[in-house]
Amino acid sequence: MSEDTTKPVIVGIDGSDQAQYAAVWAVDEALRRHAVLRLIYVVRTDLTGTLSASEYEADVDSAKAALAAACTAIAKRNPSVVVETAIVEGSPAGVLLAESPDAGLICIGSSGIGRISRAILGSTAASVAEEAACAVVVVRGAESTVAHDDPLHWIVLPVTRHTEDNRTVITEAIAEARYRRWPMLAVGTHTPHGDNATSDELDQLVADWQRQFPDVHVYPISCDTDVAQFLRNSPDINGLVVLDAARSTELAQIIGGVTHAHRADLAVLVARENADVRVTPAPARHR
Repeated sequence: MSEDTTKPVIVGIDGSDQAQYAAVWAVDEALRRHAVLRLIYVVRTDLTGTLSASEYEADVDSAKAALAAACTAIAKRNPSVVVETAIVEGSPAGVLLAESPDAGLICIGSSGIGRISRAILGSTAASVAEEAACAVVVVRGAESTVAHDDPLHWIVLPVTRHTEDNRTVITEAIAEARYRRWPMLAVGTHTPHGDNATSDELDQLVADWQRQFPDVHVYPISCDTDVAQFLRNSPDINGLVVLDAARSTELAQIIGGVTHAHRADLAVLVARENADVRVTPAPARHR
């Protein structure tokens, strides 16, 4: 797909380290999708109303500095990616949500994600992850610096009885596993809706995926907790969690706050319908 028809990968930049990590993470996403990487800094006018001329000038200077720093980090990661920058007025969540229908993916840092609940986190990350019209990745820590084929990193896919019917989340998980060359962990988790996959159902689902995608290593694991508790109980598992959009409210528990303070390398992708991501079965292997 050409860059002319591929939706951009958008990154929210705010001058924080987390936003810069998100920008570097997004490099691989832009390259995988053959997309432009668009960095957006929002000059906040939603909190203070009209800014004085000096305040506005100071905010714009901060925006330019933050965007320049992000561009430098991106160039170090891969100088071939095409980067655009923009400075927009408004609220960060409002601007990114308005951009989302025309985006292939939005990447944001986890700054502001709270340690207890959605009510406390109240952040740009949570609002965008729950309400965007496209897929969203929330990045915590320097995950983007991890090399491909790192044996300590996984694509983590929470599985229920209905996962097989959600081709969007499967497509995203397989595409990420292929590109990053990370193994995939299909986690049969407990859900409050009673749609837990049994061990036999999970094994059958994984066997089906192994037949369809023999180039991706997929491993099943059953647990009697939700995915957030599973990760808390498994501190050695780092990488990318791929969530169905219907489970986006679990973001705070999965990635937020002090419960994962020890876990620097964790990101969550909230999968939504996206014409720019396609997965086909691996080509047949000839012996």
